[in-house]
Amino acid sequence: MEDLSKSQIALAKFLDQGKADPDTVQKLISGELRFDDRLDSAKLDCAGLSGSLVFIDENIDKSQGVASIHQGRLPQNVVVAYDSLLVAFSLAASPALVPANDAGYSIDQQSFPAALRNGKLVITQNDAVKVELDIKGLSTFGDSDRNPKDIAYKLNEAVVFEPGKLIKWEVQTPNGIGVPAVAATSYNMEISAFGVSTRSKG
Repeated sequence: MEDLSKSQIALAKFLDQGKADPDTVQKLISGELRFDDRLDSAKLDCAGLSGSLVFIDENIDKSQGVASIHQGRLPQNVVVAYDSLLVAFSLAASPALVPANDAGYSIDQQSFPAALRNGKLVITQNDAVKVELDIKGLSTFGDSDRNPKDIAYKLNEAVVFEPGKLIKWEVQTPNGIGVPAVAATSYNMEISAFGVSTRSKG
């Protein structure tokens, strides 16, 4: 029998402790919901930005193609547990050639400004901090040819997110340090979170 992942264990504990809403639990019992692998991601052109760089919140619409979580909230009956995170970079010499929503991977760490290399990823739900980690430990410099999930940073404990409560992903740059605004240059950053979630059968 295959071992359970950290995210599967965390999600099972969350449901077993009665923390999910009764409707979600009932649908799991009846077989209307299943557990499935989950990947969420968000992208941003960080050129000229500083302070709090927001990737997901109530103002980011999934239809814009830059974030997989619509307006910072999971749908009803969807509970998610993440066990690994990844930050990828790409440097576009011209946004017209490589738009922000095509962010890929960079093999050159030094091509990125200190504000991004030394930033901190903070993920919250209803203002409660779920993740707070240095970007350096989450990046993929030099590993562009490998499976992203294989090189993602493995969390010590999986983190669980509930439906309906506001989720925010942001990168906080060091005080007084911003990303330069260089003509015809895009500093694209993509954050990915891997785990499992409940999903309607169909």
